[in-house]
Amino acid sequence: MGEHLCRTYVLRSAVDVAGAGIGVSGSNMWPTTQTLAGPHASGRWTGLQCGFANYSGVLAATLTGMIVGRTGHFAPAFAVAMGFGLLGAACWVFIVGPIELVVWPRQTPREALPKISGDLAPGPAAVKAMLDRNRT
Repeated sequence: MGEHLCRTYVLRSAVDVAGAGIGVSGSNMWPTTQTLAGPHASGRWTGLQCGFANYSGVLAATLTGMIVGRTGHFAPAFAVAMGFGLLGAACWVFIVGPIELVVWPRQTPREALPKISGDLAPGPAAVKAMLDRNRT
C-alpha cells in the first residue's frame, strides 16, 4: 500500500509540474508564431498550427486507447506521451532556432516589415499601399 501511495504522489507531482510548464509556455505560443510568420502570413501560419494541434489531440486519444487496450495499463501511454514531449522539446532546441521574422523568398528584408509612420495603426490608405507594394 505504501509503495502505491508513493507512486501516486510522484505521478501527481509530475502531472502538476507538466501542467505548470504548459501554463508558463503557453503565453509564448502566439507571439512566437506571429514573429516567425510576419504580418502577411501570421493568419495562415496560425491556422496551420491550430489544425495540426487538433490532429494531435485526435491522434493522442486514439493512441492512448490502443496502448491501454493492449497493455491494460496507463503507464506505457504516459511513457509515449513523455517521449513525444521530449521530442518536441528537442525540436524546439535544435530545429526552431532564433525567434525572428522569416524572410520568404519573394521578399527582401526591408519589404518583410510593414512601414508604419506616425500612428500605431495604419489607416486604410496605408494598408492598401502596403498591400499594393507587396504584390509587385
